[in-house]
Amino acid sequence: MLCKQNAGFESMKSEQGKNNRSLFVREVPEEVHAALRVRAAAEGMSVSAYVLRLLTGETSTPTVAEVFARRREPVRLTNEDILSAIHEGRR
Repeated sequence: MLCKQNAGFESMKSEQGKNNRSLFVREVPEEVHAALRVRAAAEGMSVSAYVLRLLTGETSTPTVAEVFARRREPVRLTNEDILSAIHEGRR
């Protein structure tokens, strides 16, 4: 793996050619780290893999602000779009 340090993140190029970033979290309380170790071990995972799974899950759900921002975006439908949807629904 190739690494390049950049402002608290480490850019890594994996064997598959994908660019990944490493995140370093400072000042994690011992009890939080211990809980993560226990939970990761229970899942048969490293702490890093376990935390990555948590972060991936957390960021895959839009925030309330993101949902409301999308609702404020105008919907651009043409008459053709509407008629097409009606005809699709009748099939």
